[in-house]
Amino acid sequence: MAVHNLSMFIGPTSTTCPPPDVTFQVKTKEGTVKEVKAHKLILAFASDVFNREFYGSLTSEDIIEIKDSTQEVFQLFMEFIYNKQPDWKDYDLRTLASLYYLGEKYNVKVL
Repeated sequence: MAVHNLSMFIGPTSTTCPPPDVTFQVKTKEGTVKEVKAHKLILAFASDVFNREFYGSLTSEDIIEIKDSTQEVFQLFMEFIYNKQPDWKDYDLRTLASLYYLGEKYNVKVL
């Protein structure tokens, strides 16, 4: 399997193996809490911040609450990490600014 096909077989919303091993709890615009699932190893490859969080000297959590993002923006961030190619013209400036903030926070330089 080529690396560029990875997003077809594994992703934050994929039900294929291997199963996700980390869950982020994020509020929606309406105020309800939704879950965004991911794989620690893939996030660690994309971000040295995630790498330290999951594989550093401290024990990592399997459920992480995200307080500084909406579920919609955090889901978009995860999809970007999993190599989904969004059409940036479909998003407003506030969403893109929030996405940029997450890129800076988690040190995802290509975002």
